[in-house]
Amino acid sequence: MIGIPVAAVLASFYTLYLAISGSEPELPPQYVSEGSALDADFARAQRAIDAGITVRLRCLQQTTPAVMEAAYAAKSGVPAPPRLSVRLTHATLPSLDQTLVLKQIDGTDRYRAEIVSFPSGTWLIELSAADWRLRGRLESNRGSVVLGSRDDG
Repeated sequence: MIGIPVAAVLASFYTLYLAISGSEPELPPQYVSEGSALDADFARAQRAIDAGITVRLRCLQQTTPAVMEAAYAAKSGVPAPPRLSVRLTHATLPSLDQTLVLKQIDGTDRYRAEIVSFPSGTWLIELSAADWRLRGRLESNRGSVVLGSRDDG
């Protein structure tokens, strides 16, 4: 009858020993700078959400050379930036990764850039301007994706 309470006390002491001896190591000194960079990245994404920025990207592979086009819209009236930076990351082949600069067409909300190649597969996309960024995924067989706010309200 006394065995169960004794086993519980011994188990609790063993648990205390494991908690004290297996504590987590201290955070590395560079954590502060890495954390700040992550905070800044999240803040840029939040600015795009708050402004209601939407960008439709299309990859036209039938043209020579292939072309990427973008159409910009913002519900809050944030003006279209003069250029957009697009980072294309292939999901499985890092050698295909590339960065494009889409330039504004005649002061409109449309952008265009030539693209070196756009092989089939899944692409992770980061589209950014000076103070905001959008991320998404593009399947090359679809050829287009909408990044940003999709809320029509």
